Parts: sequence; structure tokens; C-alpha cells
Amino acid sequence: MAIESLEAVVGSGLVSGAYAQADPIATVQMPAAVGSAGGFSCSWSDAATGAVRVSLTVVPDAVDADERIIAEFAAREGTTPVPYERTLHTGCISDHCEVEGFIGTTAVNLYISDMPWADSGSVAQPQLVALRDEISDHLGAVPPLEPLPPLSAEWGNGPTSCDEMLAPEALAAALSGDAAAYDVGYAFEDSNGWDVALLTAGGFSCRYRGEGGFGGRITVLPDTAAALATIPSSAELTTIDVSGADGAGLVSCWSNGEPFEAGTGLCTVHVPIRGAWVTVLSSATGTAAEPIRAEASGVAAAIVTALG
Repeated sequence: MAIESLEAVVGSGLVSGAYAQADPIATVQMPAAVGSAGGFSCSWSDAATGAVRVSLTVVPDAVDADERIIAEFAAREGTTPVPYERTLHTGCISDHCEVEGFIGTTAVNLYISDMPWADSGSVAQPQLVALRDEISDHLGAVPPLEPLPPLSAEWGNGPTSCDEMLAPEALAAALSGDAAAYDVGYAFEDSNGWDVALLTAGGFSCRYRGEGGFGGRITVLPDTAAALATIPSSAELTTIDVSGADGAGLVSCWSNGEPFEAGTGLCTVHVPIRGAWVTVLSSATGTAAEPIRAEASGVAAAIVTALG
């Protein structure tokens, strides 16, 4: 894809580079998932400010993952999955625009930030349509790829779902409660290609619920623990030692309130185990950071024990 085509949409002064986001975890985790799925990812930044303006993920042979996501949406709503025609389309919402969808069996997500066409929805912008057509022409000419190799012996015949990995009773014990459950249905948050890459790479994700106001999400991405080890700690991203893990993990906490307990708080723990990158997110409203962090750490420790 020519950089001139992107600059026709966002303006001049772009430079290309490796996939990047403001979040240091996403900067590493997304390429790890996409690469494990046999795809590629990249970004274009403003040469003057360094701000990421465009990011691209391409995941081949992603139809099975997409069908699973559709089925999970339907399960959540208690409806029957509805087939749809997989095409590459354009649209804008808030301050960003996307070229998103499928070219044959390949999933594409081009995300453009800080755009002037805020909330224009699916109204076709000529510059975006031209970009969509160029992407379609280039990727449509790529010959079929070889199937992905099997997951590593380190992961082996590992679990393929949360309840297979950690039984609800063990989850409840990790939450120091009498009962816990995994939610039925769609477990993902993002529409940036992450979900399709995760599933195509052999990973899985789920939401869990414990007693009280706590809940969260578990994500497992096999064969990517080495990528997690490349992320340095910082003031916002501190190290955590979980007994039995393959190495040090990372933890971060954030709240939309000030002080922390005035809003909804999130704590996320990342740990390497059996070559996989395991992420546990815990959240609660009106709670200080430490109890949320402790819950996420406890669930992560239970998973490490189950997989060890």
C-alpha cells in the first residue's frame, strides 16, 4: 500500500514503522497475536509529533474465527447466528475511521485516528473508498498461504476454553467465594482485529463473574510468552511474581475516577506460563486498587497452577 494513498486521507508527513499504540502492552501483544495467526501488522505515524495515525492488521484464513465470534454474539443474545456476506467496507465514528472486513478469507482492519469526518457513519468518503480498493487489489492478488503449523510442544494439547483450563469451582476458590461462573457469549472488547487474530492463533478469551461486584476477563495466547518478556516495567506497569510462572509478570491498574475508588477501576495482570501469554483483567466500581489487583493476581495464580 502506497504511503501516498494514506496521506491522501490523513495528510502529508507520515512515516511507516512497526505496529504501535500508546499502550505499551497493545504495542507488543497485537503483533504477537497477528504474527502467530500467520498475518502481519504495521503502523504509520506523524513524522513531526510521533503520534500514531494509522494502524493495520491483516489475518489470513480468519473465517472460522469470525464464525465463532458470530456464534458467541448469538449465544449472548439467545438468538440464532445469522450468516452475512464478508466484504471490505469503510466507516467513521467519533474521531476515527476504518477500512474493515474481509478480502476472501483474509481479515483486514485499517484504523485511522484523528479524522475530520467524525460520526459520518457508513457514508462513503471517496478517499477511504480509494484506499479500500487499493488494499483489496493488493491482498486479492496474494496466493493462498500454507496452513499454520501446530502449536508448540510446550503448549501441547492445552485447553481451548476457560472452563476447560480452570473449572468454575477453582475460579470461585481463587476469588475467595462460594460460587463463580463464566459468562455465555462474546468475550471480547475490541474491533481492531485483535479478536480474530487471537482465535486464529489458537487462543481464547472469556468473561467471569464472582460474588459481589467483581468481574473480569481472561485471555490466553499460546506461544507468545517470549513477546511478553520484552515489555519493560515502568511507573504504570510494574512487575509481579506469580509462583510457578515461567518468569516475571506485569500488572497495571487504572480508574476513570479520582481518587481511584470514585470510579470504575481495572487491574490487569500478565503472566507467562507454558509458553503462553495469560492476561487476567479484574474490575469493580467504588473499590480501591489493591482489592482489584489482588483478585486479578489470585485468578492468574490459579491459572498458573492449573497449567503448570
